[in-house]
Amino acid sequence: MFGAVSSLFSSAALIGTIYALILQGRELKRQREESEQERKRAILAAEPFFTAASSSVSGGEKEIHFYNVGATINNLAVEAPVGVTAAVTPKTVFSNGQEGRLTLKASSGQTLLDTRLVFHYQNALRQPRTQTILIPSTGCDLVRVE
Repeated sequence: MFGAVSSLFSSAALIGTIYALILQGRELKRQREESEQERKRAILAAEPFFTAASSSVSGGEKEIHFYNVGATINNLAVEAPVGVTAAVTPKTVFSNGQEGRLTLKASSGQTLLDTRLVFHYQNALRQPRTQTILIPSTGCDLVRVE
């Protein structure tokens, strides 16, 4: 009889140990997921977020005033497709809340169509980054292309 009771307690202890290991595995998985989410939030916090304020169009030229509502960035440059000249200010330091200006000109005085630009910059972590932005031919939107 004592052997049966001993076996029962040993089995219960083994089941308890297995259950504790399962709970620990779940907790470790949850901690890893939280850590990954925190890392993604830190990266996003180091990135700019551009929002358009206004635009004006004159012939084959479009000027967009926009704000950086994200992190401060450095060394902003813009790459435009063939047939379009693009200029952006500020170039060296673009702080949170600061207004910028983007000027697009179509070569040969043509009408500007939807234009895909590539912004090159250093994020707040000093990492070289790029963002592809679509400028629709109408309106004053800056559409981030993933």
